[in-house]
Amino acid sequence: MPKLSCIMSNYNTDPAYLQKAIESVLNQTFRDFELIIVDDCSTDMRSKKLIETLSVKDSRIKPVYNNVNMGLAASLNRAIAFSSGEYVIRFDTDDICFRNRFEQQYKYIEKTATDVVGSFVQLFGNEDKLVSTMFYEEEYIDAQLLFSCYLYHPSTIIRKEFLISSGAEYDSDFEKAEDFDFWVRCKEAGAKICMMPEVLLGYRMHAKSVCHVSKDKQTELTEQICKRQLDEKGLCYTDDELELHYILCGLRKFNPTIYHELCQWCDKLIDENDERKAYNSKVFKKVVYNRLLTAIAKADMPATKKIKLVISDRRLCNTTNIYSVLYKKLYAFGYNLSGREKEWMRIVSGE
Repeated sequence: MPKLSCIMSNYNTDPAYLQKAIESVLNQTFRDFELIIVDDCSTDMRSKKLIETLSVKDSRIKPVYNNVNMGLAASLNRAIAFSSGEYVIRFDTDDICFRNRFEQQYKYIEKTATDVVGSFVQLFGNEDKLVSTMFYEEEYIDAQLLFSCYLYHPSTIIRKEFLISSGAEYDSDFEKAEDFDFWVRCKEAGAKICMMPEVLLGYRMHAKSVCHVSKDKQTELTEQICKRQLDEKGLCYTDDELELHYILCGLRKFNPTIYHELCQWCDKLIDENDERKAYNSKVFKKVVYNRLLTAIAKADMPATKKIKLVISDRRLCNTTNIYSVLYKKLYAFGYNLSGREKEWMRIVSGE
């Protein structure tokens, strides 16, 4: 029985992307794994043929074929049902694993009491960006999940024992936002969720990414999940306040004309949480005002106005927010200094 089960779902993936993804798994420094690839009734036979060919060469690849197109959520549930490892590693057919990903995540989850562990990621393809955050510990992830998915789905490793004991599985009703819904329900079932502050995944951005081709559907479902959580936590809101909340969730653009109202909503969230103790009070306050800072940073307004707005409000110009900006820059500097950036460039060279 392998220690790890890496699960993927393929539907008409570009064969060049798929081959690169599979090779990045087979070349892992940690060798004790199985790779379960569910082909979701692909109509482009090239990707299906590639899976068949590679599975003959490497017995760790275990293809599973759907007779009908079931969608990602159902295909992932099927992959988990076929898995035999102690831990499940999520991965997508167009992304790339760093060579030590399995080794690092296995060591981390083995020595901790966590159930789900994500990682920092390197975006590539149509967007080149290093994604890191100072909010990677469990209490911060809990609070962040009130507002967004936060974890990059294909960067995660999951304790199989937790999945069995909790009965957690992906919900096809939330296809296109199945990961956000899944993490929230895992958290509600008592899962300990965190990130490793290390880049272990290359996350490909391209024209066929879900965030591009299914943006409206993904936004609609994300709104439902965010609203559902407010209701379940007993956090009261009006229709106007719900729209303000969606700004903190990154689902609406910040407009300086509603700055006062948005600050009032932030204060209300913090006060109500202080009463209900849904989240650690200090952590929640930091996360809320950092979400507000992020909304302003992404707004369509001149940089000088953004800076003036932030430095004029002590709630925004605080130690946590300042450090959150510095953390990303310092992490990127260390990433480059350590040679990891050069390693990544070697991985993607030739594409």
